[in-house]
Amino acid sequence: MQNQTRLNHNSEETAYLVNNYPWGYTLKTKRKYWIETTTRGDRFVFQTLNPKTNKWCKPKKSTYSAVLALYIKDNGHVTYKGFNFGWSEIETINKFIDLIGGEDKLSAQQQKALKKARYIKKVQDSVTYEIKPADPVEESKKRVLQKRDLLKAKAELESQLGTQFPYVQIKQSSNLCESLHIYISLDEKNTWVNGYFRNSRTIRASIYPYSKQMQWVGEDLTGLYTLKINPSYKLRSSTIKTRDIKKGKTMDKVINSVVKQLKQYKELI
Repeated sequence: MQNQTRLNHNSEETAYLVNNYPWGYTLKTKRKYWIETTTRGDRFVFQTLNPKTNKWCKPKKSTYSAVLALYIKDNGHVTYKGFNFGWSEIETINKFIDLIGGEDKLSAQQQKALKKARYIKKVQDSVTYEIKPADPVEESKKRVLQKRDLLKAKAELESQLGTQFPYVQIKQSSNLCESLHIYISLDEKNTWVNGYFRNSRTIRASIYPYSKQMQWVGEDLTGLYTLKINPSYKLRSSTIKTRDIKKGKTMDKVINSVVKQLKQYKELI
């Protein structure tokens, strides 16, 4: 048998059928293959007949590609060939078109996908970029200013939250992204089981002021040895969009949002 592509197997009804497909070590069955075409692209699909029940198993589907075609190897094995949006080179796309015998062999939906794939690759190939080293002096100044602002925010949060909760600890991180991490216990420290913070009713929140969108996220961490507290209540995330950061006083907005929501949480207990 020569290598060949099959384009007319595009549904379960028109599937390419293989007899004597192995099932386990001793049984033989049937398997059918086809290409499913949708507005999202093509998928390779196969379905096997269960010889014990004589019923077809659930179809198994690949991830989406731009355009696919069934491909029969010399040994009779069924696979597929095609190309993807944005990843396949123009040369690869053209080789596939030659393999199937021309664009007119494709369905209307597949021809649309072909045009889209060529257009995406053309745009990608026209994009140019240049990587320049950052100014170490400016980066150093920037980090110093960020740390200064975080220290002020840390002190402000400790001042406001310290009067609201039995235990408050705020840690400053300076890894890839300058951030503050807030740890709150709703129980006095001398009541923690085995003296562990996580063995109390706890709240954890983090502030990432220098991400693309200044934000803070909160999470309810119920203690391991205590009853759940209002499990339906979730601390929502608060985000300040990038365009607002340039207006200043954004750190104050985040701090006010954190304090307000944590107070609301406390009132629900």
